[in-house]
Amino acid sequence: EVSSSLGTGIHPMSTAFVAGGIAGGMQALVAAPAENIRLAIEGGSGGWSHAWKEVFRTTQAIQPVNSTAETAQQARRVREWMSEVGGMAGRGWNGWGWTLAKDVCGFSVFFAIFEGTRHISTYTTALAQKFVKARRKEGPKKMLDIHLPGIVHGVTLVGGGVCAGVAYELVCRPWDAARRLVHVEKVKADIT
Repeated sequence: EVSSSLGTGIHPMSTAFVAGGIAGGMQALVAAPAENIRLAIEGGSGGWSHAWKEVFRTTQAIQPVNSTAETAQQARRVREWMSEVGGMAGRGWNGWGWTLAKDVCGFSVFFAIFEGTRHISTYTTALAQKFVKARRKEGPKKMLDIHLPGIVHGVTLVGGGVCAGVAYELVCRPWDAARRLVHVEKVKADIT
C-alpha cells in the first residue's frame, strides 16, 4: 500500500524505510500500554517474577461469603488491585511519544536493511547459480549443484535479518534509555 501511494520514482530502499516508519507508528499505537507496564516492572526490584508474585499476593481460595463486611473488604481489595494494574499501565498511552519515536526509527531501519538484503540475496544467488553452471561442465550433477543456490539465498536473507535486528536494537536503545530516565524523574517528582 505504501509503495503504491509513494509512486514509482522512489528507490525501493526509501519505500521500505517509509513503510517501516508507518509500521512502527502503528505498532507503537498498540504497544504503548505494554511498554508502560514493562517500564513499571523493570523499575521494580524483582523483575517479572516479582510482578507475578504481586499479582497473586492477595489471591485466596474462593470461600463462602460469611458477611457483608467481608464482601465489602474483598471488593475493596479487588478495586485496589485493579487500580495498581491501571497505574502500572500508565493510564494507557502516557509516554506514547517515546514509543512512537523508538518504533518509527527502529522499524524504518529494520525494513530498509532487510530490503537491501533482499537485493543482495538476488545477487549472491545469481553468483551461486553461475558457480553451479561452471561445475556442471566439469562433471555429473551433484547434490550440491541442486541445493547451493537455495542455501546461499537463505543464508543471505537470514544474515540480513540478523543485521537488521541488531540495527533495530542499536537504534531503539537510546529511545528506551531516554524514556526510562524521564519515567524515573516523573516518579521522583511525584514522591517529593
